[in-house]
This record gives sequence, structure tokens and C-alpha cells, in this order.
Amino acid sequence: MAGTNPSKYRTTPKDLKKLMKFVQKIYQNILSGQLYDNYLDGLHKIILEETGKSFVFGNKTFKEKYLEYIKFQINKVDQKLSNPEDKEGPSAFMTLLINYSLYRKLFNDEDSKLYKKIWALQKACPIIILYNNLSVNPGTFLVRKCPLKKATKCDPPDLDKFLRMELAAKDEEYCLKLNLYYVKLVQWIV
Repeated sequence: MAGTNPSKYRTTPKDLKKLMKFVQKIYQNILSGQLYDNYLDGLHKIILEETGKSFVFGNKTFKEKYLEYIKFQINKVDQKLSNPEDKEGPSAFMTLLINYSLYRKLFNDEDSKLYKKIWALQKACPIIILYNNLSVNPGTFLVRKCPLKKATKCDPPDLDKFLRMELAAKDEEYCLKLNLYYVKLVQWIV
């Protein structure tokens, strides 16, 4: 928009070019996940500096309560995602993924059963739309941000195959839905 009429936005083409370069750099950081990694590392460092190692990282009660909260959130997200009318499910799922990655960063605790439960939730929500064309696959997020040291069997086992099957099903479903909407529109017009 500003590119067609820079003077309207009190800018010059040169400044606009600098802005576009800056935005592109930030956007690449967001898409690559680097921004999130930097955030987690910074948060870990600040907590360590502000409170010391034993106050948070060595606090068993806090760790148990945080783990209890994550388990509660897993059940809550599962209920939300199983209800097609609930539009908050994907957002709650992303919040769960962020909390789980924070838990893993703070306590360096690997629980394969917990990981498997979160992994299985993606069967109900394989893609989370964050904003416009910015999306995340929960499985990819878990593999990149919370990898397990020991390989464990998860369901779905093959992420790429699962995503291809889901995409094919959604493509087929799209045509059926489009036909249904067309029929409803025609009935409404007549």
C-alpha cells in the first residue's frame, strides 16, 4: 500500500525499502523459530539471574504443580479439539505446546508418556493457524523445540505421511463442502 504512494504515508522509497528489509528479517526469524528459541533462552537466563538456580529449577513443588497444570491442559485441549463447535481448540493447543516447551526448558525433564499424549493431539488438529499465512504443525514443533533424547513410538508414527493423508482428506472434503454450499446458495436464491 505504501509502495504505491509513499508520500501519503510520509516516507520515501528508500525508507520503505529499509523497512521492508527489516520486516522480512523479522518474519524470517519468526518462521525459522529462531525468535522463539531466543525468547526461551533469554527467559531461562533471566530466571537464573533473578532467582538463582534452586528457587525455580530445583523447586520440586513448583515442578510438580507445573506438570499437573500441563496434564490438566492436555485433557482440556483434548476436549476442546474433540468438539467441532469449539473454535478455541487450536489456540489452546498452541498454548499447551508453548507451556510444555517452557516446562522442558526450565526443568530439562523428559517424560515420553506426556510427550506421546501431546503428540497424539495433532490427529484432531494437524495444523494450527497462528496468523494469516503463518501456521505451525504441532508434530514439527515438538520435534524441533522439544526433542526426546530417546526415540519413542508415537501415534501418528510418520509425520510426513500423516500430513499428506490429512491434506488429501481435506482436499476431498473441500469439494464436498463446496458443492453443499453451492446447493444451499441455489436453494436460497430460488
